[in-house]
Amino acid sequence: MEENTKKKSSISIQDLKLGETHAPWQKEFFKNIEGFKSYGVPEEKAKELLINFIKLSAEIPSPAVMKTFEDPSKLDEVGVYTKQNPKLRDFMVEFLTPLMQNFTFEGKENLEYILPLANKFPVTLISNHLSHLDALAIYMMFYREGGIAREIANRLVFIAGRLAFTEDFTKLGLYMFDTLLVCSKKDMSQNPSLADVMTRINMRAFRQSQQLQKEGKIIAIFPEGTRSRTGQLISFVDAVYHYVTNKIIIPVSLEGTDEILPTSTFLFKAAKGRFVLGKPVLVGKLLPKADERITRLRR
Repeated sequence: MEENTKKKSSISIQDLKLGETHAPWQKEFFKNIEGFKSYGVPEEKAKELLINFIKLSAEIPSPAVMKTFEDPSKLDEVGVYTKQNPKLRDFMVEFLTPLMQNFTFEGKENLEYILPLANKFPVTLISNHLSHLDALAIYMMFYREGGIAREIANRLVFIAGRLAFTEDFTKLGLYMFDTLLVCSKKDMSQNPSLADVMTRINMRAFRQSQQLQKEGKIIAIFPEGTRSRTGQLISFVDAVYHYVTNKIIIPVSLEGTDEILPTSTFLFKAAKGRFVLGKPVLVGKLLPKADERITRLRR
């Protein structure tokens, strides 16, 4: 994977002419040049970023975890965990920086609680879900803050549905951070022949999430399981309760990601946004020391 990325790191604008498309979304995506210019990016740099995004999204292979859907016997070999690719992370940070410049970070005073808790107890971050951009925005808001916030960013492991890995547009962004593959009930009902392996994938993802939390990783989930089309919270999926029960929860909320990247388009828009980091909350029960620790940290 890293070797492939090195070969593709010197993409030039000449490699792909404007107007050439390899997937239906790319023709619309090219129109983002004007949007990037409105964020203060010079036109040639905007073209370079967009072309590199398209080339990388088309050329970077799907993660190994997807092999299980071609051959269910591969599950034990490839697992459900995909690690961050630092080179693709760096590209995505460059790509997102102009788009996220009008986002504010509220609740920075709560940053100090997270790592001490994650080092001792299972921690899960939960967020509302508005846009394809949400997971990337959460990572980006922590990462660009630097210091302990950047360490938090690099401890995040996002729960990601199978379909997110199948679309070129979303696949590239998922390499910014670690992910655990899961399959939704809807996906299982639409693919009954894969229901058994999907169930095994979900069980394995939950077990591995517990192990990763023991190692100090922070599991990140969108409890709604899908993007809200109205901006209002929708019902949580049943499986989410396994990831939040008897855990320390870090609540965050996003506003504006659906304005930068609405659900019905691939065009970015100049918009303001807000990322709010709440204080940790214990859901269920842990060792008595966990509740004492949270109380002490929050004083």
